[in-house]
Amino acid sequence: MKKALTHIVVVLTNFYILSYFIGILLMLSTVVIGGLNSMFVVVAMLSSLGVSIIYELMRVRFNFLTFGEHVVGNKDKSEILIQTNSFTISRIPIFILILLTLAINGNLLDGLSDGQVYSLGNVISFALLAGCLYYGMKNFMVAPQMLPIILIMLGLILTGFAFRYSPKAMETGETMFNIYMGLSIAWLMCGLVYVKYKTISTNPNTV
Repeated sequence: MKKALTHIVVVLTNFYILSYFIGILLMLSTVVIGGLNSMFVVVAMLSSLGVSIIYELMRVRFNFLTFGEHVVGNKDKSEILIQTNSFTISRIPIFILILLTLAINGNLLDGLSDGQVYSLGNVISFALLAGCLYYGMKNFMVAPQMLPIILIMLGLILTGFAFRYSPKAMETGETMFNIYMGLSIAWLMCGLVYVKYKTISTNPNTV
């Protein structure tokens, strides 16, 4: 069960990050050619999930480490449960927070399937958010410090304010603002707790 759950965490985190990068390219394409066919967008996103699953099934054949493998601390391609755990307490809460944060921000790509046309500013903003989440989460799980947490919080707070003052999100802007502020506070609390209980050791079969 523990092994299966770890594989699921790796697949989902890889899927979200890969879909972010694909989403950025699709958003950029709308700047040039306009709205995209919804079926094309759905196929692109499903393909990113398929690639993530296939990679996980064949991970022993690859020499590089993915975002998901960095998140769980796995560096042994033959055994997912051999991990470098930087904490003395359970990582389950922070895994849940990582997946929740990635999933909520993944909803920002929903407009693609609705034929939305993005501005260059929209593309840059989402790219900056994706970068903040990628580098913040990856670096925090490898070497727990508050700087990566601040980077994650910065991306979330800026996105929250963008919703609050966006004329296109007048009905949901305040709600989304509160969600992003709540996420940023959750990351601050998690960061403070996990930095306090950090350690550098290799613990097989650790979740």
